[in-house]
Amino acid sequence: MAAMKCMRILPCHDSDELAQLRRRDLDIPPEPAAQLGRTAVDAARDLGVVDTVDGWWSRWPRVAPLVRDRSPDTVCVTLQRSAAFRHKFGKTRLNALRRRDLVAFAIEEPGAVRWARTILEDAVSLGLLDENPLAKVKSRPRKLAHRVPTQEELDAIVAALPGTLGSMALVGAYSGLRLSELAALESRDVYVATHTYLLVRCGKGGRARQSVVLEPGASVALRAAATQHGLLFPRAGGGAWNRQKVNDRWRAACRRLGIEGVRFHDLRHFHASLLVDAGHREIDVAAQLGHRDNGRLVREVYAHPDNAAALRRIAGGGS
Repeated sequence: MAAMKCMRILPCHDSDELAQLRRRDLDIPPEPAAQLGRTAVDAARDLGVVDTVDGWWSRWPRVAPLVRDRSPDTVCVTLQRSAAFRHKFGKTRLNALRRRDLVAFAIEEPGAVRWARTILEDAVSLGLLDENPLAKVKSRPRKLAHRVPTQEELDAIVAALPGTLGSMALVGAYSGLRLSELAALESRDVYVATHTYLLVRCGKGGRARQSVVLEPGASVALRAAATQHGLLFPRAGGGAWNRQKVNDRWRAACRRLGIEGVRFHDLRHFHASLLVDAGHREIDVAAQLGHRDNGRLVREVYAHPDNAAALRRIAGGGS
């Protein structure tokens, strides 16, 4: 899927303009807004415009701020967080989404459910669906154990990953960026000041930030920036890596190597532990990871410090 970028969309809440947008974007002949509804659904199906999940996801960014008060950042984040739903059900007709399939999806991808539910609720508002199929589907995030890979495991996995994915994983391990942030990086987002930095244009919550990338990830990022135009880590066929494809290839590589219990997301834990072991403060590690909680998540979840390194720091007077 192509790299997601935050879109500049001007909010509008005028009911007449919303009705005009319904007709214009769905190619529905002009008629009173009150008569829209089932007519809109039929017209959209006949034209094949928003028949499928993929079709509606493509149209949604334009109508999103007209249905509810949303900022461009909110639209961007909602699209990013619901990408797994689009990948899974893209070719499925909106009115053919089955509850049992949705429940199974909620177990596998609980984090995407509430974002997809939002987009489907707008389809209900525009009369494309009678009811939201995700309205009563509960998502309970799985409590997954985090296992930080050893340096040897990391090196082996990076070498086993195909295409640019190995480089992307290495940069992730030494920058702490999220998968979605790594996939959206462009060559222009790598720059050198006192150190090598990465510019995250649309991070979690739609916030932009900068992160330092340490060696050996810095050299990999700089080489990629020198040879690529556009995306820093494009797929072989073009476009950005998405979560499903990354996880599929990551799991396949780990199976071949006999490495168990390590996920791509654990690279963020690897990075946090690396910084903590080097003696950096938790609040500084949090800033590097893009957290805004003064180091609470680093302290409680992300850091897995090495006891030997801790004892060396204590013996050395905290250095």
